[in-house]
Amino acid sequence: MGFLEVEFPGPCVVIAQGDKNSLVATVLIKVEDNKIKRIDMCAVPSPHSAKRTGIYPG
Repeated sequence: MGFLEVEFPGPCVVIAQGDKNSLVATVLIKVEDNKIKRIDMCAVPSPHSAKRTGIYPG
């Protein structure tokens, strides 16, 4: 989990592969009426630009 402060401000998911510091993508989710309307996996904004929360699944 993370937060973006520029470009698309708000919460996001930061995707890593193999190691938690090997960041590969940012996932942005748009919600309307308590339902997911859109999910975008992006290289821009860079996952390195997100402020990570330190919360990891599992």
